[in-house]
Amino acid sequence: MPTLRKLSSGKHQAIVRKQGYPTQYKTFSKRKDALLWAMNTERRLDAIELTGSYNDWMSLTVSDAIDLYTKERGQFLKAYLDTDKYRAEKVRKALGVVKLTALSPPMIQAFKDKLLSVVSEGTARADLAYLQRVINYLRKDKQMSLPDLFSHIRLPGNGKPREAIPSLQQLGRLLEAMPSDTRPIAALSAETGMRRGEILRLSVKDINLSGRSLRINETKNGTPRVIPLSTKACQILADAMTRCRGGVTAKLFPISPYRVSRTFREAADSIGGYDWVFHSMRHYACTRFFEIGLQAMEVAAISGHKDMRMLQRYTHLSPSTLAMKLG
Repeated sequence: MPTLRKLSSGKHQAIVRKQGYPTQYKTFSKRKDALLWAMNTERRLDAIELTGSYNDWMSLTVSDAIDLYTKERGQFLKAYLDTDKYRAEKVRKALGVVKLTALSPPMIQAFKDKLLSVVSEGTARADLAYLQRVINYLRKDKQMSLPDLFSHIRLPGNGKPREAIPSLQQLGRLLEAMPSDTRPIAALSAETGMRRGEILRLSVKDINLSGRSLRINETKNGTPRVIPLSTKACQILADAMTRCRGGVTAKLFPISPYRVSRTFREAADSIGGYDWVFHSMRHYACTRFFEIGLQAMEVAAISGHKDMRMLQRYTHLSPSTLAMKLG
């Protein structure tokens, strides 16, 4: 039989205990709702026990859970190759051997604390959110009787937006410090404001040099866009097309996202740009578009921003530049 208890707040907490299963808790405003949930939960656990499927789940580790999520859902998401693949490895390294039945909020909290000691709040939040997605997939899509572990975890904040971008002179030094295979990618991002993934997905058929434009078919917000190209961007793409082999569907830059980001950071560190990451090139481009006189709607058409407040976060106008315009 389920246990019901009235809390000091006046609400009713239902508790369902069954041997071999994590204890289930849920709080309701009305006692009848708590009782109904508890009875349904007991029936669901009984049904699982009859089919014997829960015994299969009890043997799964966190690493097994990631494999299942990746196979059935994760690999089909746009974020998989760009970020999720690497977040999965972080989780495996820290918690991979832990059985799902043994995974607990204190373990996740320890993982969170370790992340915060080596990465920013925003990165730690994204890594934890990946693990949360895996757990929620098992709970909601696979109907595994796992507790909502993240209800006891406070995710880190998103962190402050990055404000540091290179000057024109620093950008030149940065590009010189990068290897020849990833240098054009950073230079193209600085000219167009394109994201790393958008550039790496470019193929020959997406480029229209005669019309000085390119088409981005897969974007973060799901809306394809056509962006204009500067003379320098056209030259970068023309050189890439010259080196490209494999026809119109061939990728212009067949390089892993990890290598692009790693070589960028190494080059930035070598010249003192410790606060720069590859995404800083998108910030740099948006700022430059405003500095050369483009209007907000024109910049948004190039960058793909639908929210003007978000576009503002990407723009870091120099006070000295504004002062010169004031006369």
